[in-house]
Amino acid sequence: MLGSMLANVGALVTYEDLTDVGWPGLWPTSGAVEAALGRLRRRVSGLGMSIRTVRCRGVVLVLSGPGVA
Repeated sequence: MLGSMLANVGALVTYEDLTDVGWPGLWPTSGAVEAALGRLRRRVSGLGMSIRTVRCRGVVLVLSGPGVA
């Protein structure tokens, strides 16, 4: 999932795209997707990145902090 977001920094990555990458061929619950995103948010927060939710559409990876271009 993070790979899809890194390939599209600053752009919307839809929930459909995230589920295709994270659960190929399966239909996860929205709770499973949100749990995975929560874990990713915690992991990237110390790296000068944040994951913003676009309601009902997907997420956007945002770069911020020192040393981030």
